[in-house]
Amino acid sequence: RLSMLGADASYAVGPVSLRGQYVYRRDTNPTFTSGEPAVRTAGGFAEVLWHPEAGRWYALALYNRIESSRPLLDVGMGHPAGVSRYETLTAGGGWLLRRNVRAHAEGTWDVELRESRWSLGLTAAF
Repeated sequence: RLSMLGADASYAVGPVSLRGQYVYRRDTNPTFTSGEPAVRTAGGFAEVLWHPEAGRWYALALYNRIESSRPLLDVGMGHPAGVSRYETLTAGGGWLLRRNVRAHAEGTWDVELRESRWSLGLTAAF
């Protein structure tokens, strides 16, 4: 059996947008192995985005946190698999080259691993 409960919220004031999400999950058979104990997982994020209406620059700050009652999390991106907690702080910014093309830079601090990840990129969507 699987049950999930969550909340999602967004609020904007001028050039600043605030977003957040929280999800609670209870799963009696998460890996499809008979006789395994149930798992409770809860987590979410909070984000602040600054984007002036007439400008092409934007900046963001993001906080992520997930906790599980068993070490089953696999969040990817160089993070080890089979963990029970994931927590990061991210800051970044970018330049909108066109409506659907942006250049961006981002840095993330992994609270659990005590290490950082950096990225530079160009994103296009059509």
